[in-house]
Amino acid sequence: MASVTGARAGSNVVDPHIRSLRINLQNGYRHPRFIATVPGAGYRFIPTFSNHGWGEVTAKDRPPGK
Repeated sequence: MASVTGARAGSNVVDPHIRSLRINLQNGYRHPRFIATVPGAGYRFIPTFSNHGWGEVTAKDRPPGK
């Protein structure tokens, strides 16, 4: 694997990227909002979805003359 990725065997390349995402998303690992750690498995995304505002058409969204 090292010849393909350039990484040492046994090193975890995902952890620094997850850490960076958590910092940028202000997502603590003790009280996760977006990324949860699954012990022994990895990580999972915590979906937070709101459809507030979807389907509402405002005057600026309408074509001219309508």
